[in-house]
Amino acid sequence: MIRPEVAMRDLGWCSACVISVWVSVPVIAAPAPKKVVAKGYATPEACFRAVQTAVTKSDWKGWYHCMTDKAREAMTGRLVLLGAACADHGPGLNKEAEAVHRVMTRHGVSNEMMAKARKENPGPGDSRGPKKHHEVARRWAKVIKDRPKFIAELFAAMKEAGLTVEETENGELKDVKVTGNRAEGTYENVRGPFKGNKTLMVFHKDRGGWRMSLPGLEEK
Repeated sequence: MIRPEVAMRDLGWCSACVISVWVSVPVIAAPAPKKVVAKGYATPEACFRAVQTAVTKSDWKGWYHCMTDKAREAMTGRLVLLGAACADHGPGLNKEAEAVHRVMTRHGVSNEMMAKARKENPGPGDSRGPKKHHEVARRWAKVIKDRPKFIAELFAAMKEAGLTVEETENGELKDVKVTGNRAEGTYENVRGPFKGNKTLMVFHKDRGGWRMSLPGLEEK
């Protein structure tokens, strides 16, 4: 069955890394983005706005391509761990768990692999820190051949399982500071039950343009 305490713990991790995953109607004090180009976006703000647009449309493949190569790998792996945590693979799976389970097995993640992933899954309170979390996640990403498709299908299955919190957060990107190829900003919830919460956002100039990264992943 879906285990809410485990699933929501890991959803919180993903939200902390890329808060806009769960924002359905974002408000952002930033200029509209230019068209997507192969080399990324002109500014961190443009990248962030593109991410929010993709989330609003449930365009998870578009969201995936807004990230740096390292972030894509780390997020894919983290979602493998999340998918494993969301379902029990014994007899009598409920409907919601079955939807997640089907996605995982369709993309080559066996029951045995999911059991191992649950044991290796570093929770947000893990004392080893973000670097170790990313290391574990990037290792698990290697089992997925079609990463954009996997992510899109997993989010759809999770929505079916009622594990999204899309309507609870609205926020702005503030105080963006650029230092060389790295930029940091603050995502602040400005309304709803999480009003006032702030999360670090990280961007990296990747292949000549700005893309979204994850805290603790790219070198400063």
